[in-house]
Amino acid sequence: MEKSEISSQESQEPEKERKWKEIEERIRNIPEIESGVVEIITALNALGFATAQSCEGHGYCDTLKTDAKVVSPWVELGAPDRPSTRFLEQEKITKALTRKYRSMPRKIIDNMINYSGPEGWVQKKYNNPEETAEYKKWREETKIVMEKLAGLLEKCPKDLQFGLKVRENYRGSFIMSSGELSEEDEGLHAESWQKMKDEELGEQHGELAKELTSRRENFDAFAKFLKEKFFDE
Repeated sequence: MEKSEISSQESQEPEKERKWKEIEERIRNIPEIESGVVEIITALNALGFATAQSCEGHGYCDTLKTDAKVVSPWVELGAPDRPSTRFLEQEKITKALTRKYRSMPRKIIDNMINYSGPEGWVQKKYNNPEETAEYKKWREETKIVMEKLAGLLEKCPKDLQFGLKVRENYRGSFIMSSGELSEEDEGLHAESWQKMKDEELGEQHGELAKELTSRRENFDAFAKFLKEKFFDE
C-alpha cells in the first residue's frame, strides 16, 4: 500500500478513534501497568482523568499458606502534574533516608517520602512535616477531579455503583476500586503476604477466586461504560 493511501485512510479515521488508539498504545507500553487495567486507564485518560498507580487485583497468601485474601482491582487518580516535592523539608528527609538505607535506589526512597502515610517513618520522625504550597494546591485541584468522577459514577448503572468504591488517601490523590480496598492492601508488599497466581488461587481458594473474578468483571464493565461515554460526547 502506498504511503499516500495510508495517510488518506488515517485522515478519514474519526478523531476520537485515533485518540483512543494513541492513548491505549501508550498505556500498553508502560511496563508497570497490568493488562487487566489497560482498558479502564485508557478510558479514564481519554476522559481527561490523570492516573498514577494501579493494580488489576490479585490473591495473596501468608508465608505459611494458612490464610489468603483478595486485593481488589484499583486505580489511583488525581489532578495532573503532581509536584515531585511533597514536603518543605524534603531535602533533609531524603538525606536522612539515604543514610539509613544506603543500598536502596533513589527512586524507592523518593516513593517512601511521597507516599508516606500518617503512621509512616517520615511523619513520626519529623512530626508530620508541612507540605509545600504547590502540593497543597495540587490537593485542592484533586478534590475538583474527585467531584467530576463522582458525577460520572452517579450516571452509571446502579449495579455498578454498588461495587465501585472511591476514597481519598493520605497523599491527596484518591483511589477507585472494585470492592473494598484498605490502605494496607493498596500498598501490600509486606513480607508476611505473597502474591498468588490466578491458577493457584483457583485451586486452593475457589471462593476467593470467584470473588476476584467478580470484582475484575465489575471494573471491566465500568471501563466499558466510560468508553461509551467518551465516544458519545
